Amino acid sequence: MNIIIKSKNFELTDAIKSFVNEKVGALGRFEAKILEARVDLERGTKHNTGDIFRAEIMMYAPKDLLRAEGEASDLYAAIDLAIQKLKVQLEKYNNRKKGLVRKTKRIRSALKSIPEYFGYTFEEPESDIKKRKILQLEKPLTEQSAIEEMNRLRHSFFIFKNESTGKISVIYKREDEGYGIIEISNI
Repeated sequence: MNIIIKSKNFELTDAIKSFVNEKVGALGRFEAKILEARVDLERGTKHNTGDIFRAEIMMYAPKDLLRAEGEASDLYAAIDLAIQKLKVQLEKYNNRKKGLVRKTKRIRSALKSIPEYFGYTFEEPESDIKKRKILQLEKPLTEQSAIEEMNRLRHSFFIFKNESTGKISVIYKREDEGYGIIEISNI
């Protein structure tokens, strides 16, 4: 998970960075598919209470954004408040995902039983393909930017339109810790 930390009205020290990385990184065990976390830390003043710290954490999950903020007179307490709120949201997010999977399985089994009720037999063709994706290659990339994008997504390969050749290419990680490119020539 990529963690971006920004501060406003105070200097960001290494101790604060390591605290945030430890706390936000620990949230990755709730959901492994979180792509990025953005942490905005801010120091403000209120006329009757003095300095107040605000921590806002946004986590980008597939098709969802989780956001929480905490305010306290201590920066570490504000971060902890936001983390606690995010834990609750992550648990709800995971439970919602599990519920959708169960509901889909129930609907699929119910749909399979309908033809049998009316005396028809229906056999679903067996296939090893479990998921199908459609890619839209919007802008051409250099080979180096394709490697960076593949590593950012933590994939072992990446399909892109090569900027230098104009062809559809696949870049992949080799076992010898290098990279390989497959170019498609007949498209």
